[in-house]
Amino acid sequence: MRRLAVAFVGEVDHGKSTLIGRLLLESGSLSGRKEEAARSGALDLAHITDQLGREQDESCTVTSAQAFLRSGGREIALVDAPGHEEFIRSMLTGASSADAAVILVDAGEGVREETRRHALLVKLLRIPQAAVVVNKIDRAASPEAVYGVRAREIRALAAEIGLPLGAVVPASARHGAMVTGRGAGLPWYAGPTVLEAILAFREPDAAGGPARFSVQDVYDFTPRKVAAGRVERGEIAAGDRLIAVPGGAAVTVERIAAFPNGGLERLGSGCAGALVLDRPERVRRGLVLAPAAEAPVAARQVKGRVFCLGPRPLAVGARFVFRLATQDLRARIGAIEERFDTGALAPRPPEGTLAPLELGLLVLELDGECVAEDGNLSPALGRFVLEDDDGPAAFGMVVPWRASS
Repeated sequence: MRRLAVAFVGEVDHGKSTLIGRLLLESGSLSGRKEEAARSGALDLAHITDQLGREQDESCTVTSAQAFLRSGGREIALVDAPGHEEFIRSMLTGASSADAAVILVDAGEGVREETRRHALLVKLLRIPQAAVVVNKIDRAASPEAVYGVRAREIRALAAEIGLPLGAVVPASARHGAMVTGRGAGLPWYAGPTVLEAILAFREPDAAGGPARFSVQDVYDFTPRKVAAGRVERGEIAAGDRLIAVPGGAAVTVERIAAFPNGGLERLGSGCAGALVLDRPERVRRGLVLAPAAEAPVAARQVKGRVFCLGPRPLAVGARFVFRLATQDLRARIGAIEERFDTGALAPRPPEGTLAPLELGLLVLELDGECVAEDGNLSPALGRFVLEDDDGPAAFGMVVPWRASS
């Protein structure tokens, strides 16, 4: 089973890094040296997961950082995603493979534009479970009343965008209230602590439907070649008869290699591995292996709900590199059918461009066939990136043609 990954998102300065640092410290997940430095005050809790010196200088998170929390016999990856608008690309990178999300809201500031945008992106990424932490509750003159207001704001936002929301926890990351222990400061709150809310998140589904194996490359380990890649859905077992899409070439999994010697009986969802096939010459990078009876359909057009990363608008007719799993193709924007303001959560009239930080429904015309599945059912084969010469220009999620509204 894969390790549970939890993304922490929200407005800058609402306390994501400090909360993660507090969780790691109080759960005993830090190394001895870091724990000693944090308890003595030599290491600020907010800097425990920093990866760049620039972040300590500016007291903000620039890149997504990851740390591991160990509690209740489990190991959970905590991903600290940036809050600044200009670091939205890194936020998407950090949150794109998460199984759950924790959204932070400052008790004094409440739901801000970036809060709404991040919540919408959690929904776009199809992260199936989320909780909210109303942080800095210790600064409120009337904590219970402020928490009630913030909880109503947050649940109204979740209902508006269809975000699956669990606990809404009042906490003080700086002082540790309601993070891993209840403390004495919030007697009116009877719900879970932050740690309890995280431990309540479900483990990722190990099955996930019909098998899908994205081929990353084929390597020649004489006398045999192996197809290396990742199981995106379902599971692959020795003896499986599969077809490669696009194209439809038939192959059989003779065994699943385990290096340096040995083999595995099967690979589950989310696992990378190397397949020894009977006809390895029929397989190449970018193909998807699947059972013939439940094979995906390849297409030259994709409809997707797309978030424009900027700095330039996306325009009808513009060309990009389309990347989905291990598939890389050239793409042209054929139409922009919808536009949505992610800060105000309001639709805008469809036009020929999609502005930075807007969400749109786009039709993409590809220069070849691609396996792109409904992002609701198959996130790994439903998430894609559009790139230009300057790097990622947009992130998107595949939408079925018959259910695009």
